[in-house]
Amino acid sequence: MNRGYLNPQLLIDIADVLAVVLVLICVMINAKSNGCLLNAVIKYLQTMEEQTSENKIELLDLIPFCNYSIEVKAYTRKGDGAASNPVFCRTQEDVPSEPEDIKALIMDSRTILLSWKPPRYPNGRIRKYKVYVKSLDGVSLERDQYDLPSEQTYYSISHLVAHHRYEFWVTASTIVGEGSSSRHVVQSAVNHVPARIASFGGHVITVWKEELKLPCLTVGQPNPHIQWKKNAKRIHEDNHLQVNSEGTLHIASVQITDAGNYSCSAENIFGKEEIQYIVSVQVPSAPTNFQASSSTTASVYVEWQPPTAMGSSIKGYYLHFKREFGEWEQISIPAHETSYTVRGLQCGTRHQLYLQAFNQLGKSSPTPIVSLHTQGAAPVAPSNFDLIHVNSTSIALNITSWRDGGCPITSFVVEYRLKHGTDWTLVSNNLKAEQREYFVLDLNPETWYTLRMTAHNSAGSTVSTYDFVTLTHSGGFVAPELIVHSEYGQEGIYSNIGIIITTAASLIIVGVSSLGFFLYMKKKHETYLANKYGGKPSEIGLVADMDNVGGCDSTSTVRGNNMKAAAVMCQNAQEAAFLSTPSRVSFGCREDISPYATFLVPNHINIDGSDKGSPLSSDQCFHYQPSERSSSSIQSVQMKIPSRTRSENEVVDWIPLHSLHQSNRY
Repeated sequence: MNRGYLNPQLLIDIADVLAVVLVLICVMINAKSNGCLLNAVIKYLQTMEEQTSENKIELLDLIPFCNYSIEVKAYTRKGDGAASNPVFCRTQEDVPSEPEDIKALIMDSRTILLSWKPPRYPNGRIRKYKVYVKSLDGVSLERDQYDLPSEQTYYSISHLVAHHRYEFWVTASTIVGEGSSSRHVVQSAVNHVPARIASFGGHVITVWKEELKLPCLTVGQPNPHIQWKKNAKRIHEDNHLQVNSEGTLHIASVQITDAGNYSCSAENIFGKEEIQYIVSVQVPSAPTNFQASSSTTASVYVEWQPPTAMGSSIKGYYLHFKREFGEWEQISIPAHETSYTVRGLQCGTRHQLYLQAFNQLGKSSPTPIVSLHTQGAAPVAPSNFDLIHVNSTSIALNITSWRDGGCPITSFVVEYRLKHGTDWTLVSNNLKAEQREYFVLDLNPETWYTLRMTAHNSAGSTVSTYDFVTLTHSGGFVAPELIVHSEYGQEGIYSNIGIIITTAASLIIVGVSSLGFFLYMKKKHETYLANKYGGKPSEIGLVADMDNVGGCDSTSTVRGNNMKAAAVMCQNAQEAAFLSTPSRVSFGCREDISPYATFLVPNHINIDGSDKGSPLSSDQCFHYQPSERSSSSIQSVQMKIPSRTRSENEVVDWIPLHSLHQSNRY
């Protein structure tokens, strides 16, 4: 259920009676009152409230010449309604209070300096001061009162008679009239003038970073010596602290460290006087925990904690912000707020923000600067297929294929050139995103081009290039180019030291492993032969003495094309010969001899090398004879086989026939 609010309006009349404001409340109901109207609440000075059931009220005991903000809220049993717009008003002036203090100081035998402090409650604008003089000894005076401007708070009265007493007092006046007089002081002019200070010390409250002046106006004959101290230590002048010719101390841009006790002393041979100032620096505390917690494409939400200590209650906050490379802007925020949403920011842009509290003393120190990006990114380029539609002499660009990245695209720049050319042709430098399609004309058929398109939005710019080829005159497609990347092959394997080291290490490992495996297999093979034949591995396959080899029982010759082989019968079935070729040939009763090999040795060769010209007996030798089809130029191969008697238990050696194999390959 929607609730209707009361919207009161204020009509204010300033009464003739000073410091009284008459407020006429006219309640205009613009919606349902949602109940019986009970009362109206009048708020002013933020801390004072009055209630009334009437349509007017008198606010009493207000401060003269003071600004007030007044608002009215009507309420029912359910609570307060909406407040009216505040109305600002000021009470009328009144007569001021008396000057706060006064001094009468001897300057010489005929002159007295009078100084005073302004009224504590001026109750308006001080128009003038009036100084009154009265002789207590009945001496006549030229004048007994003097009118002085409001800016002046001292005055020297001359033409007095020495050693006569005079009475002085001062009043202040506003437009309403003259206020009460100050206290009365009595002084006599004398010849000897001691050092005196006409200024007034006291408690001084100043604002941070403001200029402060502490006066120290002196009198005396001879002229007194003036010295300023801070916290009992002599002040040395610099750019920050300076004393002028009248003895006034100037403090430029007051800082927190300037707070303390200041004293000014004046001294001559007749006397000495000192005044003190207690200086307090009011520094508005900065808000704490200032942070930006979230953002959208056009806004940033910030929050903070109120200041923990202030010279007085805060009046509000100043939020300062700017986009990157922009100018600082300022927003005023009410004092009761602890969060705020900054709107109207630029999409996808980095922003900087900081906060200050303020009151009647001034602004606080700023919080640390917070940086935050609003949401959004630069445009996103489409693919070649989505963007470009090719014709023979033109292309059509689908502008809607570009994605904005969250921030609206403001404009495009379109350029093209020959694919292998260098000069770009500008087609448009301000193509609007609202245009859905754009044509690039005057292209050549069957020609390769490069298109460059730049999209802009507030978050940035995106540049993208596209290669395309126009169609033939008849509208046909052109075969794509064979593209060889210029970088191909320029970076060899040797350009990478890591690859070189890895490859070398791998090769070394493989080589060592292979060598080890080969040696291992060789050793294993020799060991196997030694174990099988009972000899040293180095002697296996060697024939030291062939006398023990038995002769052949018969010979077999292979003639003609029949290529038939006869069995070679040896006396001992265990005898065998070892060939240097992969085949092993046994000279025993074996049936696995190749049928294409014949063994015939034409002449018996003794161990001494003589040729007896007769076939060997079966117990002496065997013969190898190549077939008749072999060339006659091929010489018979003779193999010296020494003959000796062997025992029955002697192991038959394998006979290497590598000489036979090398001369007649079969």
